[in-house]
Amino acid sequence: MSFLLKNFTCNCADMCLTKNPPQEFTPPISDENGDQYQGIVVPTLSAEENKSQNEINDGTPKSNPRSKKVAQTYGQARGIGVLNLSDVGNESDENNSQIESASSRSARESKKKDKHYLGSKAKLAKMGDSDANIFELAPEGSFGCCGTWTDGQDEFNEKKYYIYGIENNTDQEKAIEEITQKFQDIGVGFHCRKGLKPECPNQDNFGIYSENWDTIEDPYIFGCVMDGHGRDGHIVSNAAVRIILWSLIKLRKQGGDIHEEKVLKKLFSSVQSTLKYKAVHDKFDLEFSGCTGSVIVMIGGQATVAWIGDSRVIRSLPADDSGKFQFEDVSNDHKPELEAEKKRIESRGGEVLRLEGDIPHRVFKKGHHTPGLAMSRAFGDVASHEVGVISEPDVRTVTVDPDCVISLASDGVWEFISSKEAGRVMHKRGPQNIGASCLKVCKEARKRWLHNEFDVVDDITMISIYHGYRDYAKRNKIKENQSEISNSLEEEKCNDDNNPIENVTPAVVTPKKRITVLQPAAI
Repeated sequence: MSFLLKNFTCNCADMCLTKNPPQEFTPPISDENGDQYQGIVVPTLSAEENKSQNEINDGTPKSNPRSKKVAQTYGQARGIGVLNLSDVGNESDENNSQIESASSRSARESKKKDKHYLGSKAKLAKMGDSDANIFELAPEGSFGCCGTWTDGQDEFNEKKYYIYGIENNTDQEKAIEEITQKFQDIGVGFHCRKGLKPECPNQDNFGIYSENWDTIEDPYIFGCVMDGHGRDGHIVSNAAVRIILWSLIKLRKQGGDIHEEKVLKKLFSSVQSTLKYKAVHDKFDLEFSGCTGSVIVMIGGQATVAWIGDSRVIRSLPADDSGKFQFEDVSNDHKPELEAEKKRIESRGGEVLRLEGDIPHRVFKKGHHTPGLAMSRAFGDVASHEVGVISEPDVRTVTVDPDCVISLASDGVWEFISSKEAGRVMHKRGPQNIGASCLKVCKEARKRWLHNEFDVVDDITMISIYHGYRDYAKRNKIKENQSEISNSLEEEKCNDDNNPIENVTPAVVTPKKRITVLQPAAI
């Protein structure tokens, strides 16, 4: 039996191309042992059907001729794509224990003793299902939060949070104020705001976690930002955040070297394989849906960053004696036109093209119109992974000097705001207002989206960490709860900030990618 999914157009203001991802979904079929699963199939469309689909579902507003031209150029997805799930089965230890040989049981027990062992895909998938699981292994005194998947939010509303480690966790508004203040007291600020994309939820997500600063001499801080794209990009980013946070906490508890490159690369690989497992069991699209992601592991004066895609990470320092701010891109965006990325894609049967009327370079199967992803690394996106897109991160460790700020943000920030501008804002209002500084950057990003795209705003997410904030607070005699907190659920006045980041009217910037929406929405 198969289920027909109604036609749709992807509304994400990100980098996916496919206008009509899988319309027919064949649910998993298991044998008596529950070990065999059938994949997701994209049906072949005839020429007549394809023309009809294009006329009905191009979903491009008449007011955006650039997007209209691109939609007409590409057409709809054609051909058959099968999600390769040969490595995805029922990995439940309980279900398989009766048929395991003595040697396989021994190997499994050996794995459990490995300080870097995370568990089976089934176990990791469970961590992505429930908010309550995320911090189950967290030690006493630690605290954290992450975004939750919420439908029906108004434009630029703050994403709802799942919060851990506070006394009042029943009143959402008070809980947000409390967790925001706890993070502010260690120099951490964050915001996750919904973009202007009708009929599409906030596909960004984030997570932030800290160990107890009162009992641990050098506590760890973990953070991640995920930027979803495609029909089910919000599901992918939601699961990825939860799997990553839970895994890092588990590895830390087991004594794992979570700041090492090989450990973080293995973690990203586990996220990708777990997402494939979940796509079958939870019945969501992973052929053309996915997310970019950046993760930071920070301890003392050292920060290790792992990333895929274009959720950029920067570090910045306050102005020197000459008044010049210092900044650096810690990560580099993974674009398919980069020489090394393009070479890998072409070696695996893909090609990198920028078609007439389009803005970014995209990844296609050679001689085909799909998948059309405008990045070379991402979670999910199984169709793109078949032609050279990967989920292996680049990893970099940097020294974090006192008064240095590390910022992670989704492409909703970086589309029209430079790293230099964002870094400057982080220091201009002082570290005691780092959450308010994040909000200022988010507001300015929204303003520039409207200035350049008129009726489209991408989802906007930012996390900033000020190293050495407690020492700064002591030096400047800043008391707890004295900072400006701007993370309330009360409606923000989005047009009250008349001072752009550079104190000049923002110039029109040529967008880096094409945006497609169903219809304009009132603000």
